[in-house]
Amino acid sequence: MCYIVANMYMQTVRNRRGDKTYTYHLLVEGYREGGKVRHRTLANLSRLDEATIECIRQSLKGKKPVTVDDLEAGSGRGYGALYTICRIAQDLGIKEALGEGKKARLTLLMAAARIVIQGSKLACSRWAGGQATGEVLGIEPPSEDELYSAMDWALKNQVRIEDEIFARRQKGGRREGKPTLFLYDVTSSYLEGECNELAAYGYNRDKKKGKKQVVVGLLADSEGFPASCQVFPGNTQDMVTLSPQIGKVARRFSAGKVVLVGDKGMIKSTSLREIKRHGFFYITSITKPEIEALAQAGIIQLSLFDAELCEVEEGGVRYILRRNPQRAEEAKANRRERLDKALLKLSEEAKSLASSERKNPHKAYDRMVILLGKLRLSKLVQLSLKGRELSFCVDEEALSRAEALDGCYCIKTDLPKRDMSTGRIHDRYKDLALVEQAFRDLKTGLLEIRPINHRRGNRTRAHALICMLALMITQEMRRRMKDHDIPLEHAIRSLDRLQVVPLTCGDYSFELLARPDPEQMEILNVLGLSLPSILEEARVAKKVG
Repeated sequence: MCYIVANMYMQTVRNRRGDKTYTYHLLVEGYREGGKVRHRTLANLSRLDEATIECIRQSLKGKKPVTVDDLEAGSGRGYGALYTICRIAQDLGIKEALGEGKKARLTLLMAAARIVIQGSKLACSRWAGGQATGEVLGIEPPSEDELYSAMDWALKNQVRIEDEIFARRQKGGRREGKPTLFLYDVTSSYLEGECNELAAYGYNRDKKKGKKQVVVGLLADSEGFPASCQVFPGNTQDMVTLSPQIGKVARRFSAGKVVLVGDKGMIKSTSLREIKRHGFFYITSITKPEIEALAQAGIIQLSLFDAELCEVEEGGVRYILRRNPQRAEEAKANRRERLDKALLKLSEEAKSLASSERKNPHKAYDRMVILLGKLRLSKLVQLSLKGRELSFCVDEEALSRAEALDGCYCIKTDLPKRDMSTGRIHDRYKDLALVEQAFRDLKTGLLEIRPINHRRGNRTRAHALICMLALMITQEMRRRMKDHDIPLEHAIRSLDRLQVVPLTCGDYSFELLARPDPEQMEILNVLGLSLPSILEEARVAKKVG
């Protein structure tokens, strides 16, 4: 309960020191001394929350004291998750790269929604209506049309945004003469509808037969942090997508020696010529038939494949050989399982064909050819049909050659030894797994790039850009939490419960940030973040009506 004291009042003092302004709330008493009115400070109340200070101020003015019975709480709005995501985006330079305009802030809001709820732009608009967008981003909850307009703006500014984020990340981390590595890989994302302008039938990595798709290429730095993304029509071959990336690196990201890292399906002869034309280097791998061709040419020997790395150089190209013993055992066991399954089915089909005159032998033969193809055994099992007799046998020589390559892989590069050692080249190629993990996060993890709720090609590309921005943020959050047993999805849900709560107190309304619970405090501490003081975030002393 606050009581009125006639000769006391609240005085607010603001002092500016450098770039900061300090606010003090003082309880002051007026009195007479020698016929003059003087003032003295009785207490500094600055540490009290704004609601209490305002209550004291009004009481000293002679207004009715406010009790707890006069306090009414309204429906809260989400704060914790949105605030955390925006702070991480600020640390990564994403917020600065986007800019301060409304559409820039809406783009960041859509990236945050991708992390918290996924869903369509309509779902994003509805979600934003229950979020503290004003307190965190300085904007009112947007309509669906405003979000679409922001998507168009984001796509128009994609090159600038990507370049600024990349430049900020590389600043201070690049040494003179050190090669700059870029990891590149592609994936596909299927569509439920038929009307997307980029949708086409192609090699479907999602194993979704009969569905159109789009192809997404992701260019990342040596740590797997996204540098740029690009969406292609669904029937685009992997190697075709590499050419735009080479040009992109040459025009926008090039600095000193550039090394492109891609898998064996990506960097082919045509791509190699273009890479060399720009003065770049490459790290890739070669296929099993290419390994066999090198062995037949005498450039390498299969006996060199071992658990330890071995390097062979020929014509300025370095071949790094290794056999993974565990993978070799797994491959051998898997082949034996497939072979046993095929031989059993072949035996049953041969017996059935011999015992029944009604069966068509040519159809039976065709079924077995298809079976061997599905089990990837066409080169290991010899199949023949004479009349109604179906015969088969295992090609032991071919089987022996296949087993000799189990667990073997060969990395190929033209990067000079002085620039990178054998072990580092091996490790950099293995870093492609970072891009694969990024695709898993985009497709089936927290971000769920599917379903793509757009028909226009430009909106599909903008959607991928927003998903990439969200991926940058979640990657950084995972990095900060990697030594703690806190799943990212759980952390987001927990922080999203932290709300800004509107309070009505007599004739005044307040908005206060709820106090974090112990779990939320732990998550914030792990992320290296702290909440703003309540004085900065509270909207205090607004008269109702």
